Amino acid sequence: MASEWRKEFSAAVAGEKWLDFMLSDKGTGMRDLCSVLGISLEDVIAIGDNYNDLPMLAEVGHPWIMKNSALDQAGFGQSHEFLRAESVEEILKKL
Repeated sequence: MASEWRKEFSAAVAGEKWLDFMLSDKGTGMRDLCSVLGISLEDVIAIGDNYNDLPMLAEVGHPWIMKNSALDQAGFGQSHEFLRAESVEEILKKL
Protein backbone atom coordinates (compact mmCIF):
# COMPACT_ATOMS: atom_id res chain seq x y z
CA MET A 1 0.00 0.00 0.00
CA ALA A 2 2.82 2.42 0.81
CA SER A 3 4.20 2.37 -2.72
CA GLU A 4 0.90 3.38 -4.29
CA TRP A 5 0.42 6.31 -1.87
CA ARG A 6 4.07 7.47 -1.65
CA LYS A 7 3.49 10.23 -4.21
CA GLU A 8 0.55 11.58 -2.19
CA PHE A 9 1.92 11.60 1.36
CA SER A 10 4.58 10.13 3.61
CA ALA A 11 3.92 7.86 6.55
CA ALA A 12 6.13 7.02 9.53
CA VAL A 13 5.82 5.15 12.78
CA ALA A 14 5.46 7.85 15.43
CA GLY A 15 4.80 5.78 18.52
CA GLU A 16 3.72 2.43 19.81
CA LYS A 17 0.10 2.90 18.74
CA TRP A 18 0.09 5.49 15.98
CA LEU A 19 1.38 6.48 12.56
CA ASP A 20 2.07 9.92 11.16
CA PHE A 21 0.57 10.61 7.72
CA MET A 22 2.01 13.81 6.28
CA LEU A 23 1.98 15.79 3.07
CA SER A 24 5.54 16.71 3.96
CA ASP A 25 8.10 15.37 6.43
CA LYS A 26 10.44 16.79 9.06
CA GLY A 27 13.34 16.77 6.60
CA THR A 28 11.47 19.05 4.21
CA GLY A 29 10.46 21.28 7.10
CA MET A 30 14.05 21.52 8.32
CA ARG A 31 15.35 22.37 4.82
CA ASP A 32 12.68 25.04 4.33
CA LEU A 33 13.20 26.58 7.79
CA CYS A 34 16.96 26.75 7.37
CA SER A 35 16.55 28.29 3.92
CA VAL A 36 14.26 31.03 5.26
CA LEU A 37 16.56 31.73 8.21
CA GLY A 38 19.75 31.58 6.13
CA ILE A 39 21.24 28.78 8.24
CA SER A 40 23.38 26.03 6.76
CA LEU A 41 22.02 22.54 7.40
CA GLU A 42 25.59 21.51 8.27
CA ASP A 43 25.40 23.82 11.31
CA VAL A 44 22.13 22.38 12.65
CA ILE A 45 21.65 19.91 15.50
CA ALA A 46 18.52 17.74 15.39
CA ILE A 47 17.41 15.31 18.08
CA GLY A 48 15.16 12.38 17.26
CA ASP A 49 13.61 9.44 19.01
CA ASN A 50 11.32 7.78 16.48
CA TYR A 51 11.03 6.86 12.80
CA ASN A 52 9.21 10.06 11.88
CA ASP A 53 12.44 11.91 12.76
CA LEU A 54 14.65 10.07 10.23
CA PRO A 55 14.13 12.51 7.31
CA MET A 56 15.09 15.43 9.59
CA LEU A 57 18.14 13.62 10.98
CA ALA A 58 19.31 12.83 7.46
CA GLU A 59 19.34 16.54 6.54
CA VAL A 60 21.37 18.07 9.38
CA GLY A 61 25.07 18.18 10.10
CA HIS A 62 24.72 16.99 13.70
CA PRO A 63 22.05 14.30 14.09
CA TRP A 64 21.44 12.91 17.57
CA ILE A 65 19.15 10.13 18.74
CA MET A 66 18.06 9.50 22.28
CA LYS A 67 19.45 6.40 23.98
CA ASN A 68 16.84 3.68 24.48
CA SER A 69 14.50 5.32 21.96
CA ALA A 70 12.82 3.37 19.17
CA LEU A 71 15.63 4.43 16.80
CA ASP A 72 18.32 3.36 19.25
CA GLN A 73 16.67 0.01 19.91
CA ALA A 74 16.41 -0.57 16.16
CA GLY A 75 20.18 -0.11 15.88
CA PHE A 76 20.31 3.29 14.20
CA GLY A 77 22.83 4.52 16.79
CA GLN A 78 25.28 1.83 15.73
CA SER A 79 24.63 1.56 12.00
CA HIS A 80 24.27 5.23 11.05
CA GLU A 81 26.28 8.33 11.74
CA PHE A 82 24.01 9.44 14.57
CA LEU A 83 25.33 10.45 17.94
CA ARG A 84 23.54 9.01 20.99
CA ALA A 85 22.61 10.82 24.21
CA GLU A 86 20.69 10.17 27.40
CA SER A 87 19.26 13.70 27.50
CA VAL A 88 19.13 17.05 25.74
CA GLU A 89 21.21 18.40 28.63
CA GLU A 90 23.99 15.94 27.73
CA ILE A 91 23.93 17.21 24.14
CA LEU A 92 24.02 20.87 25.16
CA LYS A 93 27.01 20.27 27.45
CA LYS A 94 28.97 18.92 24.49
CA LEU A 95 28.48 22.07 22.41
